[in-house]
Amino acid sequence: MAAEYGFEDLGGSLSIIPLEEEEEPAVQYDRPLVDDAEVDTRWSIVGRFLTDSPIDFMAMENLMAVLWKPGMGMYVKDLGANRFIFQFYHEIDIQRVIDRSPWTFKNAPLISERLKTGDIPRALRLHHLEIWVQLHDIQAGFKTERVVSDAANYIGSFVKTDENNFNGVWREYLRVQVRIDIEKPLKRRMKLQLTGGEWFWINFCYEFVPTFCFICGVIGHTDQYCSRLFIQPIASIVKPYGSFMKAVPRRTQYAMGSKWLRLASGGAGNFGASASGGVGSSGTSGHVQQGGEVFQPRGDRRLNAHDFRSEQQREIPQMEGQRLMHGNRDVVGGHARFMGINAVNSDVIDGEIY
Repeated sequence: MAAEYGFEDLGGSLSIIPLEEEEEPAVQYDRPLVDDAEVDTRWSIVGRFLTDSPIDFMAMENLMAVLWKPGMGMYVKDLGANRFIFQFYHEIDIQRVIDRSPWTFKNAPLISERLKTGDIPRALRLHHLEIWVQLHDIQAGFKTERVVSDAANYIGSFVKTDENNFNGVWREYLRVQVRIDIEKPLKRRMKLQLTGGEWFWINFCYEFVPTFCFICGVIGHTDQYCSRLFIQPIASIVKPYGSFMKAVPRRTQYAMGSKWLRLASGGAGNFGASASGGVGSSGTSGHVQQGGEVFQPRGDRRLNAHDFRSEQQREIPQMEGQRLMHGNRDVVGGHARFMGINAVNSDVIDGEIY
């Protein structure tokens, strides 16, 4: 009986199923039948890393926890395709992460959005980044909140201004936090003019800006991988964007550990600064004191000559407020390692401490 039943008969039996039934109205429910309590959307961020390379989940999870230091803890869920949910358990913890953005992992910027009630994390479109921008070369008479707000909305959309913008005198620039679309080119400058008067440019410098293309100005790739290379002749391609759009790190406390370090010759160095006139005094070689802060030339790391550990082996047990913008680091046992000396409450870029 089974042998006599051929594919022709099977096809004939299936053909009688009316396909129009699939187009009938959907079965409707008034509310979800089961509450999905796996993630609390009150204090959750969904984010993706802007890279085509796979993310090492355990390394990323540990490093972000070390950087963010959430007082009430955090939970990370892998959604696939380099997309993750970061759940916090207090408003202070999630707001601190949002305020100190952008963040990166192995050169890949984290593009994130705070979840709202009803959002579907896997379907949420992630293409905005909040970043601080410095407004340079603003002429006298234009240093106002209105100009700052107008510049922010020209760059992207206004988020907030630096509360210290108009405190003190002789400020070289004003700061504003802007929400930008990473699928559009960065803005370099904006033209200002009084009615009937002469115009001038104000120039933009982006703080901790991720990798961007010097040809098209879009974040996420370098000029070596720009699509315009395949459209235009190489000889006709220009680079209107450049490193001049990257803001210089504001903190340059190279001598943060100088009071504990000794000179290679065995001298006291800054150890026991009270006896030598204090840190940054005239008896300290290579230091300059300016505005109550001590600055030290970048090439002088003042490492203890008797330290048996190499720089690559130095661990960073505390990294509050740091931004690790580039490589030379990994995570071992929940501790971050990178090539450089210990750094606490400092900014790290390309293995340099600021």
